[in-house]
Amino acid sequence: MSGVRIDVRSDMKRTVAEFSLERKKIRTATYRALNRAQDKVATETGREIRKEYKIKLGVIRSALKKRRASERSLMARLVIEGVRIGLIHFGARAVNPWNVMGRRHRPGGGVSVQIKVKGGRKLIRGAFITASTANNATGGGTAGMKQVWRRLNADRESLVVLRSISIPQAFANKAVLAALDEHARETFNKNLQQQLRYLTGG
Repeated sequence: MSGVRIDVRSDMKRTVAEFSLERKKIRTATYRALNRAQDKVATETGREIRKEYKIKLGVIRSALKKRRASERSLMARLVIEGVRIGLIHFGARAVNPWNVMGRRHRPGGGVSVQIKVKGGRKLIRGAFITASTANNATGGGTAGMKQVWRRLNADRESLVVLRSISIPQAFANKAVLAALDEHARETFNKNLQQQLRYLTGG
């Protein structure tokens, strides 16, 4: 699990000093601005990760959980959770698949995937794409869902789902973190000024 926690106290003191407001209204403006910044970071997280990794946007969004700020707690967190992502979500393509009509007893070419935007496609020999069944769904997600599999040995039952990085790992990329820090600070400062002006009748 990972998360966004950005310290904006120094920026906030500088901005609040320009306005004459009672403490309660300053807290109101602050938690509203924090939540707007959180929404912006949640949106930009998907965009920034997808600049680095070939991950479907829906997979990223499903890993994000918001913990909102309030007048009592001036802290907004975007929590990123999730296990390693199945290779099926990285543009997986079967190459000369063996498990189709007419090729059942011939070796397949494998499965090609692309993990990083700047990298090429990688061929995983011996891998194949098929749906999870009731017997192997525990290791491959929901029954009926397609995954990229490979056998560990000659035993037909020894199947494993092939996975890559998790969303928390993708989020921890330095370029992604730097971009999100900038988005959070810019959005927070902009919205804090707007809220302070609104509460002073400006």
